[in-house]
Amino acid sequence: MNWAAEQRQRFIDKCLAEKGQVNRSDLIEAFAISERQAASDFGGYIHQAPDNMSYDRERKAYVRGGKFRRVYSERDA
Repeated sequence: MNWAAEQRQRFIDKCLAEKGQVNRSDLIEAFAISERQAASDFGGYIHQAPDNMSYDRERKAYVRGGKFRRVYSERDA
């Protein structure tokens, strides 16, 4: 994974830990990426940690899963 992709993965992880949710708009605004790239980043995060989040259609956001565990520690940031 390249540095930029890892930074986006860290952002997803941090949002889930701190806010309990994250959506495509959050990634797009923070990193100036396309919707397609944001969708790909969520797919990559789900591949790494399938129990960490699920999509909530009402909120139109990914929400923290009941078995959430940080993939990236704050020390690593």
